[in-house]
Order: sequence, then structure tokens, then C-alpha cells
Amino acid sequence: MITELSRDLAIAKQHFEELTSLTTIDSLARGNYETGAKWERIQELLEKIIILLPDIKEVFFLQLDKSDTPIMQISANLKEFYTVELEPNANKLFDIWVDIKGLKELMVLLSKELNQPHRERPIAKAMDAALDRWVNVLTDGELKEWLEEGFSIETAGNFLDKAFFAPDLWLENSRLLSRPILLGRHQRNSNVPLHIKTRLTEIYRAFIYGLWMSAIALSRSVAEYAIINNAGRFDIDPIDERKGRNYSKPFGRLIDEIAEIRPELRDPLETVQDAGNRTLHPKKKSGNKILLLPKAMRNEALECVIQTRFVVENLYTHTG
Repeated sequence: MITELSRDLAIAKQHFEELTSLTTIDSLARGNYETGAKWERIQELLEKIIILLPDIKEVFFLQLDKSDTPIMQISANLKEFYTVELEPNANKLFDIWVDIKGLKELMVLLSKELNQPHRERPIAKAMDAALDRWVNVLTDGELKEWLEEGFSIETAGNFLDKAFFAPDLWLENSRLLSRPILLGRHQRNSNVPLHIKTRLTEIYRAFIYGLWMSAIALSRSVAEYAIINNAGRFDIDPIDERKGRNYSKPFGRLIDEIAEIRPELRDPLETVQDAGNRTLHPKKKSGNKILLLPKAMRNEALECVIQTRFVVENLYTHTG
């Protein structure tokens, strides 16, 4: 799996670099299309990248599906290419390709069709229908025999009706996570402590199962500890001495100090901090109120997971 991923990323990197040597993504996004041999090559490279993207994403999805820990190590340069270049531009590249091919209206129609009510909960409905069909062909004696074999069909049917049983949502949530945390192989700073790996696993699982507040709170915990765990490499002292006693510096001060060295971390860390504060310390008479709408909570939890992923990737693979 790693071999195929490395191959696809290496090919995508080659195509991406040639594409951006011929034009810019922003120029294409503005509809500045050209003509002639150069334009034909641009379209060819763009299509090759678009074809590779689903294969790359599928490997990431399989890694999340089969691994206990949502961490994947690949070569440092390919990790850098994907996280810095390809991933941030993937949707933009796809939209450009759709527009060039004249498929924009078709994609809008397909999107509307996929969101029709009759397509809701297909996994849960399939399981429910399969169980009903099974029960309908069995006699009372056969049901008893299955129970003796360890198959409680009646209990299974009751379980499918539970409000918390939402396999379609779980699958959708897992796809929203899109990929594991990527760390560069053979880098001395990519050794994530076991308890951080455990918490990262819990963050991903909490989000998949719709436990938004848990995902947010754990994200804040991991982001804060990632700074503390790497403080020595950045000449940061996580301990503050006051009146002869040692105190752990608050998260906000740690953010300020790491941002002085790595300014790209400030926004992700403050995003996680703000969401975490609203979750852990909601206040009735201030702006620090916890979100209650499920869709808003889901979006905030997803943003926290993504930003925590960025922080961990950044701090644990930094070699400077």
C-alpha cells in the first residue's frame, strides 16, 4: 500500500511541477485558458493529476480503515508535496478540470441527485432489509436454532432501530477526515509518543461516531501537548516560575511563544484553542458559548481535527 502511494505521489509531483511551470493554478481558476501546444499539455497534465487523486485518497481511506492509529509515514519530500501543494489545491484543480471539460452543469445535477431523500441512509436500510428478509424465511424453530448458535436476530433488529445507530453518518464522517496524519519517514523528530498516538486515535473515532465535543476537547489537549513535547527543540520553556514555585504555562502563552518561531502555527492553534475553550469552559454571559446546532458542531469539530493534524505534522516532522 505504501509503495503504491509513494509511486502515485511521485508521479503526481512530477506532473504538478510541470503544470505549475507552464501556468499558475490561480490563473487557471480565473478562466485564463490558452491555446496551442502549450494549452494541450496543460490539459493533459491536469487530467493526469485528477486521475491520480482518487487512488491517493483511497489509500489514505484504507489506512484509516485498517490501522489502529491514524498515522502514516511516507518520505519527507512526498509528505511535504502532498500537504503543502497538492492537498490545498486538489478541489481547485478538480473544479478547473470540470470547467474545461464542460461538465460543470452535469456535476451540479449529479450533486442534487445524490442529495435526494430517497438516497438517505442506504447502508442502514440495506442492513434492515437484509435482516427482515432473513427473519421472514425462518420458522419459530429455526429462529430458536439460530439463537442457540449465538445469533440473536430479534436483538439485532432492535439495535438497528436505535437512534445512535447511524452507519451512513459514520461512513460520511470517516470520509470527511479524508486522510491520516502524515509524517516523514527517517526523520529523527517524527517519533510521536504513544499517549499522543492513543489520543489521536480517540480524536478520529470521536469524530466518526459524532462525538463532536469529545473530538474538540481532545484536539485541544493534543495540540497543547505537542508544543510542550517539542518545546526543547524550539528553546521554549513550558514551565513558568513565580514566587519560587513552578507552574505550567497556559496554552495561550505557549501559542504565542511557538508562533514567534513558527508563525504558520498561530491560526491553527488559536482555532483549536478557541473551540476547546467554548467546549470545556462555556460561559453563560459571554461570547464564549458552546455551539449547539449539530451541523455547526460537526463543522467546528472537523476544523479542529484538521488543524490539530496540521500542528502534529508540523511539530513532529520539523528538522530545523
